Amino acid sequence: MSAAVSRHSRKTMSATVSRHSRKTILPYRFFLFLFGCAAITAICSFAFNGHEQPPYQDNGVSLQKSEYIPQETNAEKTSPTDRIFFFEENEKDDIDAVGNASENTQHPDIPTGVPDDTELPLGNLSPDDINAVYDYSQPVAKSTAVTNDYFTDAVFIGNSRTDGFFMFSGLSNSTAYAYTGLTVDNVLTENIVPNGNNKITVIDAMKNNRNWNKVYLMFGINELGWESNRYFIRCYGEIIDELLAIHPEATIYVQSILPVSYKIDARKSVYKNSKIDEYNTLLREMCDEKQVYYLNIAEDMNENGYLPEEASSDGVHLNRTYCGVWLDYLKSHTVS
Repeated sequence: MSAAVSRHSRKTMSATVSRHSRKTILPYRFFLFLFGCAAITAICSFAFNGHEQPPYQDNGVSLQKSEYIPQETNAEKTSPTDRIFFFEENEKDDIDAVGNASENTQHPDIPTGVPDDTELPLGNLSPDDINAVYDYSQPVAKSTAVTNDYFTDAVFIGNSRTDGFFMFSGLSNSTAYAYTGLTVDNVLTENIVPNGNNKITVIDAMKNNRNWNKVYLMFGINELGWESNRYFIRCYGEIIDELLAIHPEATIYVQSILPVSYKIDARKSVYKNSKIDEYNTLLREMCDEKQVYYLNIAEDMNENGYLPEEASSDGVHLNRTYCGVWLDYLKSHTVS
């Protein structure tokens, strides 16, 4: 009996204690659960909303968040993934603007509304820009004719053909360093330019006067008997190098060699238009290499490949009428 009462008492006490413990522990666990949820909510809020991202650094320039992340609106929200994609798209647009521009990207230096096949004027470009776009392998194209004033700061260097040009063209406001028999291999050494009681070379005369902005060259008729075309072009190129060293900003025109008449071509073994054509081809190549301007004057002095008979009394040097044709060609073939 005593044992039965003891067991019953223990069961009753155990059940009482167990019920009391559960009533005490359950509120504590619920409080821990609420505290954990609040902590997690606070952390998430801090991570996604409350934490300000550091400025974006680009080559030492600090950009605020609003400058490289799109502003969110009620109509459209951007997730972190969308923001990253937006930034990558901006980088792609920058590459397109510098490299292969997309259809919606207009480079600031490219004029709008100009067809692809339209030639842009060179007048407003710097010398470096002109060199970047000008094709020196091509002859100077026809342009609006200038007046004689254009040649005020020009000097003409050449042989007896240039000498005759100045005698008959009426171009009195310019200067000529011309001499009968002058060639590309003696122009740097031959004393032909009067200087007081003495004479000096063309190059020394160019050094003494720094005001020349345009230089016109014509050589080749006296060099037709030379065996080496390479030597002719090398000497010609050295003249241009010397001139550019003295007057680096000068506009240099290389004039093509004019043909000779049919009678001269047929009778003389040296004066051959086939040789003149060879030289003129080399001159164009040289102009492209040196980046100077080639004037194809021969195209206006050509009749079936020969100098017109009425253009010259000796078949080589031009008369007054054709010196006027020569001058008209120069006036209508200039570069700015």
